[in-house]
Amino acid sequence: MIEFIKFRKFLEKIHSECLFEEKPLYEKSVFESSILSWDDVNNAINFNIGVVDIIDNDGNRCEIPVSQYFWSNKLFQNKNVIVDDIKSGNCFSISQCFFINKNINTLLSIIEDKFYVVCDAHLYGGINGQANSFSPHVDIPSNFIIQIEGETPWKIYKNIASDMYPQEYINSFKNLDCLEIDLEVTLNPGDVLYIPPRRYHAAFPVGKRLSLSIPSASRKYSNVTPIDRSVYDITR
Repeated sequence: MIEFIKFRKFLEKIHSECLFEEKPLYEKSVFESSILSWDDVNNAINFNIGVVDIIDNDGNRCEIPVSQYFWSNKLFQNKNVIVDDIKSGNCFSISQCFFINKNINTLLSIIEDKFYVVCDAHLYGGINGQANSFSPHVDIPSNFIIQIEGETPWKIYKNIASDMYPQEYINSFKNLDCLEIDLEVTLNPGDVLYIPPRRYHAAFPVGKRLSLSIPSASRKYSNVTPIDRSVYDITR
């Protein structure tokens, strides 16, 4: 059984140290057991859980063909293309994995109970050392990064993007010589990294690795309430 005591303490640390001055925070060995597995990744790809993105070695998204399921309007991504792209050395990202297992569902609930946010779960990884990730960029939501397997060096920069522009516009700029490093760490299994909103950051993966990203969007912008994360049993 996974214990979330250290993770709750990490959230308390964020609350006490970042309430009046946002900054990145890093904590080692928050999780002693794995909260995610490669079986979860396989299930996401094989059973169309979430949305898969393939990231090439230049940090760009690759196109994945889709087809519509006869019995609904749901679109299914081509699994052969996804698997071939990953095995050829590309990085993958799988968003909307909020119900992929009980551990992840519990994690999101804990964050949403603590802060005024709505969370999602994104899986990131690669099966060899060739898989790169995105070049330095910003995310509008706050972000939690949890290392599951392997190691990943990270750079968090002092630069904060303006809140007056959409994320896609900000990240269209590739000339980032102005960036200044604020925090540089290497995440190992069980480590957690908090990245403040609109803060430039980048991962520099090495070898086979798997990580969980939890984007946490402020509800003050969307006025959206979190989904019901309770787990029900209709037989009782």
